Amino acid sequence: MAIHNVDECKIDLAMERSDSSASKISHDRCRMTKKKLGQPFEDFWDMVWKLGKDDPRRVIHAMKVGLALSLVSLFYLMEPLFNGVGDNAIWAIMTVVVVFEFTAGATLSKGLNRGLGTVVAGSLAVSVGYLAEKASKIGEATVIGSSCFVLGAAATFFRFFPKIKNKYDYGVVIFLLTFNMIIVSGYRVENIFAMAYERLSTIAIGSAVSMVISLFICPIWAGEDLHYSTVKRIHALADSLEGCLMQYLDGSQYDGISEGKIEEGYKAVLESKASEESLATFASWEPPHGKFGFRHPWKQYVKVGGMVRHMAYCVVALHGCLHSKKQAPNSNQLSFKNPFAHQVGKDVAEILHELAESIKDMKQCRPREALMESLYVAVEEMHTSFCFLPRICYQIQSLYNPHQSPLEGTNIHVNPTHQSSQTMEASPQHHKLIQGLKDNAHVNTSIETNGKEDCNSESTYVDMKEQGPTVNGVEENHVMLVVDKYKTSFSEAVPLAMFASLLIEIVARLELVIESVQDLGKLGGFKS
Repeated sequence: MAIHNVDECKIDLAMERSDSSASKISHDRCRMTKKKLGQPFEDFWDMVWKLGKDDPRRVIHAMKVGLALSLVSLFYLMEPLFNGVGDNAIWAIMTVVVVFEFTAGATLSKGLNRGLGTVVAGSLAVSVGYLAEKASKIGEATVIGSSCFVLGAAATFFRFFPKIKNKYDYGVVIFLLTFNMIIVSGYRVENIFAMAYERLSTIAIGSAVSMVISLFICPIWAGEDLHYSTVKRIHALADSLEGCLMQYLDGSQYDGISEGKIEEGYKAVLESKASEESLATFASWEPPHGKFGFRHPWKQYVKVGGMVRHMAYCVVALHGCLHSKKQAPNSNQLSFKNPFAHQVGKDVAEILHELAESIKDMKQCRPREALMESLYVAVEEMHTSFCFLPRICYQIQSLYNPHQSPLEGTNIHVNPTHQSSQTMEASPQHHKLIQGLKDNAHVNTSIETNGKEDCNSESTYVDMKEQGPTVNGVEENHVMLVVDKYKTSFSEAVPLAMFASLLIEIVARLELVIESVQDLGKLGGFKS
C-alpha cells in the first residue's frame, strides 16, 4: 500500500508540473499575441514622437492650424455671425485649410494671392454680369461664355511668365476659379452683387485669421530657415570633403565621420535647390523680423547655394575615387600625402567653416586674398610633390617617337646600315634622356622597396643573355624595359592625378563661393 501511494504521489506531481508548464506556455503565447497586436500602435507612437522631437515647430504649427479652424468655424456655429455671412461661411473654413502654411512667408504669400485674386475676379465678374444683364437672354449667355473663354485663356497664358509663376501663380489660379464660379452661377441668381460680396467677405475672413495667427503666435519665418539651412549645408559639405580626403589617403575616419555621414553631407547640398528657391520666394513676402531688415537680399542666398552645389559636384566625384576599383599604391601616395591631405583639404574645409560662421553671425568675411593665402601655398606644394607624373608622360611619349628629341627638338639620326651591327648614332641629348630614364626608374624602385634592396641601376634590371642593339653603349632591350616600367608607373599615377585635379577644381570653385558670400555681406549690410 505504501508503494502504491508513493507511485500515486509521483503521478500527481508529474501532472501538476505538466499543468504548470502548459499554463506557462499559454501565458507566453497570450503575451506574444498582445505584443503583436500592440506593435503597430507602438510603432506609430514612436514615429509621432520622432517627428515632434526632430522639429518641435511641427507641433506648434499643428496647434496653430487647429486654433484658426476653431475661430472661423464660429461664423457658422454662432447665429449672429452666421446671419452676417450666410451659407458662404463655409468658404472661410476652406480658405484656412488651403492658405495656412508652415512658414509665415508661405502663409502671407498664399493669403495675399488668394485675396488679390478674389478681389480682381469678383470685380470683373460683377462688371461682366452687369453688362450681360443689359442684353437679351441669348446675348447674356453669349457674353458670359465669351468672357470665360477670353479671361481663362489669357490668365492661363500669363501663368507661363517666370515672374508670375514664381510669386503669383496661386493668385492667378484663384482668379480663374472665382471668376468662373461667380459669373456662371450668377446667371441663375437674381442678385449677383450680394453673392460676390458674401464670397469675398468670407475669403477675406479666412485669410485674415490665418495670417494674423501665423505672424503673431510663435511665428515660423522662412527667412530664418533659409539663413540657417545655408549655414548648415556649408558646414556639412566641409565635413564631407575632409572626411573624403582622410579616408582616401589615410584609410581612416575623420572625427567620427562615417561613410553615411559623408554621403549625407554632399547630398544635403545637392538636393537643396528647390527648397532654397521656395524659401527665398516666401521670405520676400515677410515683413522685417529679428536681424533681417526690410528688402533683405534673399535671392543672394540662392546664388550662394548654387556656388556651393557646384563645389559639391566635385566632392561627389572625389568620393567616387574612394570606391574606384583601380587605386594607386601606397608608395605613390607617400610622395605627396602630407601637403595633399593635411594642407589642401584642411585649408579648404577651414575656409568653408569660416564662411558658414560669417553668414551665421552676419559678419563680413575676410578678403579672398587673406582666406586663400595659405591654401595657395599648399596647392603649390602639392604640385611640387606630384611633378613626377608629367615627366613620366613626357619621356614615354618621346620614346614612342624616337626621331624626336624631348629636350630641344633635336632629331636623332638612325643609320639603317649599321642596325645589323647593333649600333646607332645618337645625339648627346638622347643619351641624357636614357640616363634620365634610368635615374628615375632607380628612384621609383627605391620607393617601392623602401630601401630594402640595392637601387643600383645596373642591378635593377635582368641581364639579357643576348645583347641587343646599343645606343651609345646602352642596351636597347634595357631601354625597352625602362619604358615598360614607366608605363606601369604612369597607370598607377593616374588615380592620384584624377584625385589631385578634382581637389584643384574644388579650390577654384571655392573662390566663387567666397565671392558670393562677400556679395551677400555687402547687400545684406553685414557687420565688418
